[in-house]
Amino acid sequence: SAQEVALAASDAGAGLAAISYTVDGGPVETYSGPFSVGGEGSHLVTYWATDAAGNAETPRQGYVNIDTTPPSVASDADTAWHKSAVTVHLNGTDAGGSGLAATQYRPAGTSDWQPAAGHAFSVPAPAGGGNDGAHSYELRALDGAGNASPLATCTVKIDTTAPQTTATGLAADAISAWHTSAQEVALAASDAAAGLAAISYSVDGGPVETYSGPFSVAGTGQHPVEYWATDALGNVSAHTTGWVNISNPYAQAGGEGVT
Repeated sequence: SAQEVALAASDAGAGLAAISYTVDGGPVETYSGPFSVGGEGSHLVTYWATDAAGNAETPRQGYVNIDTTPPSVASDADTAWHKSAVTVHLNGTDAGGSGLAATQYRPAGTSDWQPAAGHAFSVPAPAGGGNDGAHSYELRALDGAGNASPLATCTVKIDTTAPQTTATGLAADAISAWHTSAQEVALAASDAAAGLAAISYSVDGGPVETYSGPFSVAGTGQHPVEYWATDALGNVSAHTTGWVNISNPYAQAGGEGVT
C-alpha cells in the first residue's frame, strides 16, 4: 500500500531554512509534513536541507517500494493413482517486483499453512493402505511484500492396497464338497482405488490363465485352483487356493468298479 514519508533536518549554525524533496525526479517540493507515496513500483525520493545562510546539503536518496500485485502458484500434481510416495512441486511466480518469498500448502479443510521446503512437499504412501485415497490440498504463494496468491488446489491419489478376490464353485480343502461331475468355477475381484486390471488363475498347477468368465473343471480327482487379482498399479492380492473335488460315480465303496 501507499507509504508515508517523514523528513527531518537540523543545523548547528545559522539555523534551518527548508527541507526540499522530489519524488521520481518530479518537481521540487518544500517539505511541510509527512507525505504519501503510492503506486506500483519503486519510487525514488531525493531530499536535502538548506540553512539560513544558503548552505545546501548534498542530496540524499531513498526508495519507497510498493508491490500490490499478488503472486501466482501452480503445481505439477497429476490425476493418476500412485502406489509410492508422491512429491508435489510448487511453481510460484511474482510479477509485482518484490519477488517470490515462499510457497505453502495445507490439506483441504484445515486452517494451518505448512511451508513447502524447496517449493515442494511429499504425500506418503505407507504399505498396508495407511494413507490410501484421494488427498486434496490448497496451495498459495507469498511475495516479498506479503501479498498472497489466489488459492490453487491439487489432488494426490494413493493406492497401496491389493484387490479383493472371491470365488464360487470351489471347496475350501481337498477333502470336502465332492461332486460326481464337472464343476463351473466363477471368480470375481474388486478394487476400491486404482481399479482392477486382471484376475489370474491356474488349475492343477498348470499354466496361468487370465480370467474372462466362468470355466469348467472336470475329471476324477482333487483339483487345486489357485487365483489372484492385480490392480491397475500392479498391486497383487494374496494367492488363494480352492478345490474342485470330483469322485468317480461308478466307484464302489471298496474301490471296485461296476459293469
